[in-house]
This record gives sequence, structure tokens and C-alpha cells, in this order.
Amino acid sequence: MSDGEGLKIINNNGESITLSYIDEGYNIYRYVIKNDAFVINFLNGNTSKMYDMLNKNDDYTVSINVGSVDIEYFKPVCLRYRLLMVNETSNNEKINLMLRNMASLDDRITDLSIRTDDLEEQLENGVVLPGYNGGIIDVNEQVLMLNYYTDSMFNNDANHQELCIHTIHKRGGTGGIESCKNFKFNNYNGKSLKPLKFLKHLKLLAYRDSHVTHGFRGFKSLGSEMKYEEFRYIGCLEQLEAIILVSFTHMTDLDFMSKCLNLKYVSLANLTALSNIDGLKELPNLVHIHLMNCPKITKFDGFANSVTIEK
Repeated sequence: MSDGEGLKIINNNGESITLSYIDEGYNIYRYVIKNDAFVINFLNGNTSKMYDMLNKNDDYTVSINVGSVDIEYFKPVCLRYRLLMVNETSNNEKINLMLRNMASLDDRITDLSIRTDDLEEQLENGVVLPGYNGGIIDVNEQVLMLNYYTDSMFNNDANHQELCIHTIHKRGGTGGIESCKNFKFNNYNGKSLKPLKFLKHLKLLAYRDSHVTHGFRGFKSLGSEMKYEEFRYIGCLEQLEAIILVSFTHMTDLDFMSKCLNLKYVSLANLTALSNIDGLKELPNLVHIHLMNCPKITKFDGFANSVTIEK
């Protein structure tokens, strides 16, 4: 927070915390938390933990008194601090602050308007996929691996470790994605695939449900949190050539792939509820479908003779 009114929490070198409040008249109130009983007795003197707790806590009230402000937090425990006025702003200072804030607000509104007009132009540094631990994804990324590990899949069964990747390579690759050395294996536990639509150059997507465990008796689905309608954003990947989907046990069809007209290779494993793959029939460049443990898929009528189906 800058000069605007409201509460600001400052961590001073990890030794103390300053609560600062500016009211609507731009008067400033402060209180320094140091050697606080709550910090000493319940947080083992760790001021940084207190700072994090206050920063993440929106459950508080503000009471403005004459010469002071009371800040009262309600969770996880009730904490109350009285901030005393340290600076009563003069009328000239108030006018200057108001004019400065008005100018700043105008700039923010203008910036927001520009960003709203064309969001894609704002993605200069890459795409942020909430729940993805690989950081910002380069907008030019060609290969994206979500919870897909070739060295630990399927109880280390060498025949299945590489799944679609092996299928792709033994048939000569798909163009720009032949080399495994650039593959990124990162955890993803998000709930939306919408940001994927900005990855216009993506050629290979491997995605394994994060809510699946593997054990001695095989795999067990814990219930995916990714709703089926989120997969429609995969249909925005116009350059996608290969896709791997693993262990989405509630997925029943592949209609969302029907718009991926460049798709050549499809590899599906442990999609035990999948009963309809008609969404693949009209793909003009499709050459190979690899199925593993998709028991409800038994008929392949309507596919071109050029499409190899492997089970």
C-alpha cells in the first residue's frame, strides 16, 4: 500500500512488526509489535510467522477513535492492537495526497483498460498456470509435461514407461519435438486448464491426473478435481501434434480433441470410464492411437485405414 488509506503491515528485519493505518483524512496511526506475549508463547518468538499470519488474515475490524485506531483480529485467536496517531495531516498535505492518489488511480484505470482490450499481448514473460510448480511457462513452449514421469510410471514396467513417447520416436518423431532432453516434468494440481489456450506453439501435451496413487495392486483414483469442461481448452491448441492422457478415470469421451486438427498421435492409459472416441474420427492428420487399460473401447469403426490403433 502506498499513500492510500487502510492498514499496512511491515516486517522490520524479522525482529518487530509495525502496524500502520491511514484513515480517510490521511492521518497516520502506528503500533509496533515487539516482545508480544502471543508471539513469545505461541509462536516461539518467531516474528516472521506472526507477520505471515497477519498478512494472510482478512478477518479483522477497524475502529477509529479520537487519536487512536483499534485493530481486532478474530482468527485463529482474538488479537487486539491500539494504534496511536503519529501524524495528523494538515489540510495542504491532504490536498496534495488526494491529488497524487487521483493521478495514480487514473493511471491504473488506463493500464487496466489497455490490458483488458488484448490480454494475449500482455503475456510478454509467459503463461502462469495456477497449481503448476514449474514456474512461468514460455509462450513458445512446445512440450509440456504435467505430473508425467517416464522413470516411475506404471510400477517401473519398462514396456510402459515411455508410453506415447516411445510410440512417437519409433515412428520417426513428430517434427520439432524429437528430443527428450527438453521435456519438463513438473507437478500440477490446479483446477483450471484455461491458461493453456495461450500456448499457441505447444506440440506435445502429457497430462496425468494428480489424484491417482500407484501401489502393489495397481492404480487407484482418488477422484480428479479437474472438471471435464476444463479440457475444452485443449481444443484451442492448434499446433498440438501429440497428446498423452493418463488415469482420468471419470473421462467418458474425447470430443474436446475434435478441434485439434494437427493432432497425429494420441496415447491414453487408465481411462477406465472412456466409452467414446468419436471425437478423433475426423482429425485429418491422425496416424496413431495408443490405448492401455481403456476397457470400454472395443470398436474402432469409422477410422481411416491410415490410422494405426494399438492396444
